[in-house]
Amino acid sequence: MWTAHCFSADVYLMPSDAKVSSFDKTPGWAPEADAGALIDADLSTRWASDAEENNSWVIIDLGKDKYISSVVINWERAFALKYNVCISPDGETWEEVGQAEKSSGGREKIEFKPQKSRFVKIGSLEKINENWGVSIWEVEIYGSEESNPDEKPLAEIYPEFEKAIHLSEHLEKEDPVSSPGELAAADFQKGVAYTSYHNVELLGADSDKIIEYLRSLDVTDISLVITWYQEEQDSASIKPMYVGGNSARDEAVIHAVNQIHKNGMRVMLKPHVDCINGTFRGDIIPGDEWFESYLAFIMHFASIAREYNVECFCIGTELEATTYEEYDQHWNNLIKEVRAVFNGKITYAANWSEYKGVLFWDKLDFMGIDAYFPLTGEKDPSQDDLDSAWESVKEEIKEYRDENNISIPLIFTEVGYQSADGTNKTPWYTSSEKEDQEEQAMCFKAMLNAMLKEQWFKGFYWWNYFPAEVFRPLDFTINGKIAEGVLKDLNRENGQ
Repeated sequence: MWTAHCFSADVYLMPSDAKVSSFDKTPGWAPEADAGALIDADLSTRWASDAEENNSWVIIDLGKDKYISSVVINWERAFALKYNVCISPDGETWEEVGQAEKSSGGREKIEFKPQKSRFVKIGSLEKINENWGVSIWEVEIYGSEESNPDEKPLAEIYPEFEKAIHLSEHLEKEDPVSSPGELAAADFQKGVAYTSYHNVELLGADSDKIIEYLRSLDVTDISLVITWYQEEQDSASIKPMYVGGNSARDEAVIHAVNQIHKNGMRVMLKPHVDCINGTFRGDIIPGDEWFESYLAFIMHFASIAREYNVECFCIGTELEATTYEEYDQHWNNLIKEVRAVFNGKITYAANWSEYKGVLFWDKLDFMGIDAYFPLTGEKDPSQDDLDSAWESVKEEIKEYRDENNISIPLIFTEVGYQSADGTNKTPWYTSSEKEDQEEQAMCFKAMLNAMLKEQWFKGFYWWNYFPAEVFRPLDFTINGKIAEGVLKDLNRENGQ
C-alpha cells in the first residue's frame, strides 16, 4: 500500500482543464465566467458559483493518470464550511479521499494516501453563508517526485505564483515618504475610497497607475480601506486573512500609502472589520474580549499610520451595535490609546442610521458619516426630486449637530451609488440589472448641491475605486462613467 512518507518531495501536477457546476450571476460583482481561473496560477482571478446552488463542485482534469497525494484549495471569503475531495480515473466513478467538516477558509491542504488518478473533484457540502455561492482563487494538486518523474516543482513552473504563496519570505517594508502636508480642519477633502480585498495587489503596477489616475481627477485625499475578519457576529477574535483571503499585507498597505503621498495626495487609513460568514459589521455583538481584540487591531494600523505619515485615521466603520452608551468607556479608552501614538486627525465612520447614537464625537477631529441615506421611493426621480431629498437629509444632520453642540467639521467618510436603476432608493445595494449611469451621477450632484453650501461640511470620500479597476456597469465604481465627470469638474474651492 502506498504511504505518503515513502517519497522524497512533492511536485506540482499540471492540470489540463477544469469544469464547474455553475457561475456566479451577481450583477457588478461576479468574476468572469471562466473555470480556467481555478488553475491559472494567479491569485487575483477566481471562480464563484451561483448563489442559489447548494452543492456546487469543481473538477480538475490532469490530462492523464498521475499519482496524487494532496490537494490545496485557496478559498475566497465565500468558502465551503464543509466539503469533500474525490478522485476518479474516468471522471464518472468517484472515490472520496478527504473531507473537511468545519473549514476556516484561507489556504487549506487535504492530504491522503497517494493514489493514481486523472480527475480531482472538490464538492461543497455546506456553505459559510447560505446567501452566497462558494468561491476559489486557485486549486493546486501535488504528488511525489518519485512517482511523477515528468512533473516539476511549483517554483520551477510558476515562480511568481510560488512566491505569492510564500509572501512572508519575500516582502520588505519600504521607508516612509513625507506627507504632502498636514490635514487642517479647514481643508476640503475631495476624496475617494480605495479598497483592496487582496493580499498583495496594492504592490502592483496596476494599483500604482490607478493612484496616478486619481490624482489626474484632482482628488486630494484617498481613504485606504483594509479589512480584517472575525468568524461570526459574536466572535471575539479579529484576524487578517492573507493567502487565499481578503486582507492586504502590511507591506502592500505601506506601499500604497507611499504611492499616494508621492502623487501629492493625503491618506485616510480606514481599517474595516467584517464577519467571515457575511453578517453585516453593524450587527457585531461586542464584549470585553472583543474590544480587547479590536483595540489591538486598531493600534496595529495606528502605528503604521504614525510611522508612514498618514494624515487622517479612522478608528471604526459602521459598528452600530458597539456604540451604545454601555460601551462608551471602551471607545473613550481606544481614542486615548490612538491619540497616544498618532498625531494626525482622527474620525469615526458612522453608518447613516447610526450617527445620532455616537456619544464620542467631541473627542474626534471630524464627524464622519457613511452617507447611504435613502432618497426617494422612485426608480426614475428627477434632479429636483433628488435635490429636495438631499436638502432634507442635510437639514436633519444640521438639526442634530445644533441640538448636540457638535462643532467639529463633518465629512462623508463614504458616499456612493451604484450605476443601476433605482440606486437612490437603497444606496447601499440594489439588485437591479438595468444600468443607469445618469441616476448615479444625479445622486452625486444632489449631494454636492446640498452639502457644499455649508461651511461645516469639509468633504467626502466617493465609494469606490479598486487597485485592479475594471469597468463594472452596475457597480459603485465611477471609473469611466458619467459620475466621474462630476468628480473631475468639481472645483475644490467650492467646498471651502
